Amino acid sequence: MLKVGIIGAGGIVRNAHAPAWRKLIDRGDARVTAISDVVRAPAEQIAATLVADGTTPTVYEDYHALINEADIDAVDICLPHHLHADAILATVARGKHILCEKPMCISLEEGDRIVEAVDRAGIVYMSAHNELFDPGITAAKGFMDRDGIGKPFLIRSHEFPTTYNQATVPGRPAQATNMIGWRASRATMGGGVLIDKGYHPTYILLYLAQSEPVSVTAMTNTFVAQMDGEDTALVLVKFANGAIGQIFTGEGFVFPANDAKFHVLGERGEVYGNRRDVYVKPRGFAEPSSQTFPPDGVSNFDKEIVHFWDSITTGRPPIQDHRDGRRVLEVIQAAYRSVEEGRTVELPLSGGRAQPVEETSREAAAVTSGS
Repeated sequence: MLKVGIIGAGGIVRNAHAPAWRKLIDRGDARVTAISDVVRAPAEQIAATLVADGTTPTVYEDYHALINEADIDAVDICLPHHLHADAILATVARGKHILCEKPMCISLEEGDRIVEAVDRAGIVYMSAHNELFDPGITAAKGFMDRDGIGKPFLIRSHEFPTTYNQATVPGRPAQATNMIGWRASRATMGGGVLIDKGYHPTYILLYLAQSEPVSVTAMTNTFVAQMDGEDTALVLVKFANGAIGQIFTGEGFVFPANDAKFHVLGERGEVYGNRRDVYVKPRGFAEPSSQTFPPDGVSNFDKEIVHFWDSITTGRPPIQDHRDGRRVLEVIQAAYRSVEEGRTVELPLSGGRAQPVEETSREAAAVTSGS
């Protein structure tokens, strides 16, 4: 039986991770033995929902104490972004498996240390990219893996999440578009919407592209949200196979809140949709075929937690590991560098800083990739 410690007791744990672990507990496959949060009350409330065989998870206020003292095989890290790297590295040092909420961390220097440490420790590290388990994404990827559209040419991935409507950046007036707490600060968020809710359409884009990203061009702005970082981002990504990708995300908008879609056009047709509907249109067909996946009571977090458990117990690699987490972060950091320098930047980044792309080198890369 897998013994797990949960680090963090915020909304993502209360509403998603804890209920998913509860299902594994009820199956007899896992047990949450500990939970930590600097605010004890929410941790105690969540612990009360995870009782197993009459035993309540031990509550810690210091996650280092949980990592070092609790009877655990793995940890589920659900902390503010700026704390991820420290929690990950402390866990790796104890040889425990890791499921970590996005983003893996907020700098490539941290990411490189994590990749090196995880490789050396030989543990299971799973990036918690939960939307890869949405049935629309799963169906689209399966169709593409069967060569359904041939070589991809254009890939679009966008997501507009629900507005945050409380809290504020210190010194700014409270308004309906304020971000909450640590998300309002660039120092603790690691940026703005792109590294937060925009992380989802970014990893979906990379997942569907089936190729390594080679250059990034981005534009961002802050239109309505009261936050240090951007509330809107548009990112173009060029891939080694010649495909061009687009990421579009925004925060603080009344419409289109909770709108998440993808669209892939390839040499033999296209596949597009949202998280529960997928449409396939072969080239030359007037109308697409479609498939809808009605809600079945199993969330993408439920599937994510089961997948993490399966990776540990069977040895099968997770759908997205620490290297995938760093790759997503690299694209986002390149996007921020593109905005800062007003130019396209190429990957991989050198020393955590993006390198300018000369037009001639971009053209050469395009010829090499066959685009």
